[in-house]
Amino acid sequence: MSHFPRHLTALALACLALLAVPAAASAVVEPVTPRDGLATTSSRPIFTWKLTPGSVPTQLQIAATTTPGGTSLEGAAIEKRLTPAQVRYQPALQHQLYSGLWYWRVIGTTDAGAPAATAFRSFVIRKRVLAPTLRVANTQTGTTGSVRINTNIRDSRVNVKIKQGQAWCLNQSFTARRPRAILHRWSAYRFFCNPRIPIDPGTVVATVVTIRSGDIVRRVVHRSTVR
Repeated sequence: MSHFPRHLTALALACLALLAVPAAASAVVEPVTPRDGLATTSSRPIFTWKLTPGSVPTQLQIAATTTPGGTSLEGAAIEKRLTPAQVRYQPALQHQLYSGLWYWRVIGTTDAGAPAATAFRSFVIRKRVLAPTLRVANTQTGTTGSVRINTNIRDSRVNVKIKQGQAWCLNQSFTARRPRAILHRWSAYRFFCNPRIPIDPGTVVATVVTIRSGDIVRRVVHRSTVR
């Protein structure tokens, strides 16, 4: 016997019913873009559709997976409520999509008031990895710096190496993960290396940062002389 409160159970059932709305014989709207099978590098694709007479769109769903047989979306990344006359949507900066395969559809009501949904459409966001942004400061007391990741891939492996003269001072690796693929808002990952003895003036310090995002590798090198 379930111990969930009745109002929570009703809410969960309502959400499941919304995700599993079948496609109607006469669709609520006519999907326009992204066209089915589109491949793009944009993490903020523009979704557009045409309204059919008497139809009212209520929600746009975007997800990375569907149920077996494609009867409903699973784990929708975006569920956007729509206004009755809305025919366009673009994800906000904080809701950009990762690279990979995505599905989308529009849910609403027909002119008779019956629930209906468009058929699923799919599109692919291609991988995009830009050079990392590296900032480094070298003094006699050590090396400090930060690196910003620029990619639409969710997980990236980062390696930071610092060589002060002939001695390696740092060789550190970590995984950078973002909740959303926001290309221009990656947090700066900070690093430092302070040797036990001061660095002699004139010493050349090399900082090498390597980013591995999927099968793409980007590397940036910074060299400067300690004054």
